[in-house]
Amino acid sequence: MDYKYIFIVCLVLCWTLNPFFKKFSASKLTSSEYLIFNHILCTLIVFIYFIYLAFNGSCDANCLRKLNNKDIIYSVLGAMTSVFASILLIELLKKYDATSIIPNIQPLVLILTLLIGKFIFNETMTITKASGIITIVGGIYLINL
Repeated sequence: MDYKYIFIVCLVLCWTLNPFFKKFSASKLTSSEYLIFNHILCTLIVFIYFIYLAFNGSCDANCLRKLNNKDIIYSVLGAMTSVFASILLIELLKKYDATSIIPNIQPLVLILTLLIGKFIFNETMTITKASGIITIVGGIYLINL
């Protein structure tokens, strides 16, 4: 069975609810304090998940030996952009409605992903995808009227 669409629905639900959870829980902390608190919680959850995987034989610490220097650099850059984006999102959610911030962010992520995919990774850009980009730009314009 292909779980693609089930996973997409779950991911969309998580990404939809997450900004609201952050908005509620970050109100009494600075953005930096909330970021640290949130990442401590995430680290605990990931550690518990790692223990679960280790006991089931699905993963062990030696898996990191498969990474070369280039992989590690990309991982560090990914972690840095995640932390920076988290701080920015927390700041935005503390000051503005999630219903005005997220509808502006997500379409722009879609557009940039398509453009980077096309021009850097030579992925296919069909007329349908290009039409989708134009539609998204129109939607962003309408949201901000």
